[in-house]
Amino acid sequence: MNPEWDESGYDALADAWVRATPDERDRMEAAVNRANRLLRDDPQGEGESRGGNVRVLIVPPLTFWYRVNPGGVARVFHVHHPRN
Repeated sequence: MNPEWDESGYDALADAWVRATPDERDRMEAAVNRANRLLRDDPQGEGESRGGNVRVLIVPPLTFWYRVNPGGVARVFHVHHPRN
């Protein structure tokens, strides 16, 4: 199942997008697409545990913070870009 995104995750991604150069935006778009595929296919097996059900997945140039709900669906709640 496709990952879900909290509004806070979308907001953080939008903030990073606004600050990015056109080249960075291309890399960011590719990173989001890859992260969505990885989190759709195996959210528990991807990324690293950060305690409880919180995990972090690094797909340069972005870092995705997410939780895996009891049904096995990833929910992205924050995205970090090193320039933010």
